[in-house]
Amino acid sequence: MHYTQHALQRLQQRNLTPANVNWCMGAGYVLQANGNRKYIRPFGGGNRMFVITNSTGTALVSTWVRGPADVGI
Repeated sequence: MHYTQHALQRLQQRNLTPANVNWCMGAGYVLQANGNRKYIRPFGGGNRMFVITNSTGTALVSTWVRGPADVGI
């Protein structure tokens, strides 16, 4: 997986790790209209983790958590 500096900064700000990203990607994906892959997985405590990668799943575009653990970044 390729992580841009921006992606690594967002992981840190959102208290996520590359291991979290890999775990989330194990759930399968749906294709977005632009061809990117979107992964969603329950993240405990009423949260869901989202991962967006490029069309081949080799570069992280974005990741975040929604729910009580959402840090708003």
